[in-house]
Amino acid sequence: MIHWTSALFMSAGTGVETRSVRQVGLMKDFGATVIVGFADYIKKLARVAEEEGIDPVKDLKVRMISGHLGREDKAALSKAWGGAACFDWYGVGDTGVIAGEGPDRDGLYVMEDAQYLEIADIDTGRPVADGESGDMICTCLYKDDIYPSSASTPMT
Repeated sequence: MIHWTSALFMSAGTGVETRSVRQVGLMKDFGATVIVGFADYIKKLARVAEEEGIDPVKDLKVRMISGHLGREDKAALSKAWGGAACFDWYGVGDTGVIAGEGPDRDGLYVMEDAQYLEIADIDTGRPVADGESGDMICTCLYKDDIYPSSASTPMT
């Protein structure tokens, strides 16, 4: 998606690959406006910024947070970053993003052009009737590599 938006992608990880203090500095230096990640770590980055004397609201101009927010308090997360719009998504490493929240923020929308979802009985593996619970089976319609992309550093 970054090639459609002219965005600069800065992969930083969860504090191991690039220390949290350095990530906050990079956000300030490059003028980051969007954070993508997991809610608990995004909250940690706001705390780290404050500990470093950087006001996440005044000094960092984050306008959007996109991540696996789950049951996290979106209002508190938004407030920590000066009112940034928060959008939830769901996905795992072997499928990538399966569903994302739209502008109406009324649930997740499955990316049906990329994923085919089925719900199967836990014991039999057979499809269940509409509305019944079971295991979600996700068939990726386009995958030929491990998430995030083939642009990843190859393992040697």
